Amino acid sequence: MFQYVLFDLDGTLTDPKEGICKSVQFALHMQGIEEPDIDKLTPFIGPPLKGSFMDFYHMTEEQAMTAIGDYRKRFIPMGMYENKVYPGIPEMLGRLKDAGMVLGIASSKPEPLVIKILEHFDLIGYFDIVVGASMDQSRTEKEAVLEEALRRLAASGNEALNAKNCVMVGDRKFDINGGHAHHLTAVGVSYGYAVDDELEQAGADYIAPDVRRLQEYLLTGKTDTKVRQPAEDLTPFHKTGHILLPLIVYYVGYNVFYMLLVIVMDKVLQTDLAFADTLRENSSSALNIIQSASMLAGSLFLLPRFMQEKIPTRAQKLPNVIAAAIWAVSLSIGLNALFDLLKIVSSDAGYREVADVQYSVSLTLGLILYGVISPITEEVLFRGLIYGRMRKFFSLPVSMVVSSFLFGAYHGNFLQGIYGFLLGLMMVYLYEKTQHFAIPVMAHALANMSVFMLTYDGSVIKREQEPMLFAICSAVAIASYLFIRYKGKENVR
Repeated sequence: MFQYVLFDLDGTLTDPKEGICKSVQFALHMQGIEEPDIDKLTPFIGPPLKGSFMDFYHMTEEQAMTAIGDYRKRFIPMGMYENKVYPGIPEMLGRLKDAGMVLGIASSKPEPLVIKILEHFDLIGYFDIVVGASMDQSRTEKEAVLEEALRRLAASGNEALNAKNCVMVGDRKFDINGGHAHHLTAVGVSYGYAVDDELEQAGADYIAPDVRRLQEYLLTGKTDTKVRQPAEDLTPFHKTGHILLPLIVYYVGYNVFYMLLVIVMDKVLQTDLAFADTLRENSSSALNIIQSASMLAGSLFLLPRFMQEKIPTRAQKLPNVIAAAIWAVSLSIGLNALFDLLKIVSSDAGYREVADVQYSVSLTLGLILYGVISPITEEVLFRGLIYGRMRKFFSLPVSMVVSSFLFGAYHGNFLQGIYGFLLGLMMVYLYEKTQHFAIPVMAHALANMSVFMLTYDGSVIKREQEPMLFAICSAVAIASYLFIRYKGKENVR
């Protein structure tokens, strides 16, 4: 139904109460007014500051402008970060973008501050335009902010933009009135800072009681959509089951298919002696192929769940892709050089046993098995499903660490466990930063391929060359990470 969505910021995407109210409290103090109860200052959230100082504290225009200056003395260095994103907002924005919607911000907060807040919370990449009030107070009213937002959208080549396919979302009457002034659908959110029947009296076209219902309405245009139980209402038992279910399904699928293949192979060996001799001569390759086929079978069991997760695929510019590729290759080779220097490789019998099987195949077959099949199946399981489900319940750091730990433990031995954990952190960081599932798949594939090719023949890298190799790879990996961290958002279309 909607193709363009404009969001208010304060009270709609983030809860800014502490930062705004304490900064207002500071500004009032500078004017000789003491207000110890910050709860009484919540009406300042949403409307332009000048009008609020004049209306609530009967200041003259000159006094209000002075108060705004004092407000910014605290808000800019401190108050804007005393803020938090409402639960479910990043996931909702991601789903709206996946549905092809153009998203924008239309806030009465000064535009440079809006941009800093969105960057601080890693939300800036979701928005095609960001419009706020001007610092000189010449553009503060929501109607004027929306006029500028619509102008920028039209100027950006959005020929399909019209009042019927554009919606304004906010938590105060100013958002509703501003939307209606431009003949837009105006949606209110009651989890923000509207008072009493403010949104109803303003004539909101729809009032969303929570983020999930807001998402459903924006995607479908329906107000009676059945909504699943919110993630935060699930018990710890249900959360754990929801997260680990893909791993259980994968292992069941893997082992069932593995046993079927073994049974079939056994029958063939009993009836075809020539094939049996060939198989015995290539037993290691056969084992690798069986294991890889079983991995594919296990991932097929996951496919319906994977498709339901609405995996993000945001368009990337070439610098992002190149930086991710370089980071993956340099980190994987550097870690392998470090492990060899520390003599962990030779001391881990579990890893040596696995390596003997993996390196017994031809180089070409190994690249297919470990550079294509393994990365795809493991990324579907660990980043696409396990990490994706964890993000519904837990913070970003917890989700990154725990999902990466599970990925490391999945490999079954100490050395690959440590290696898998560290690479898992890299891949989930890339996934979160780029919002495109193909990026961690590519990084995983390149990491596996580069290490397999470099270590397939032990004579490629001499032991005396490993310190230099580790130093170079470390420097390149750090540089790639810094590029992705600080420039990556500029390279998301």
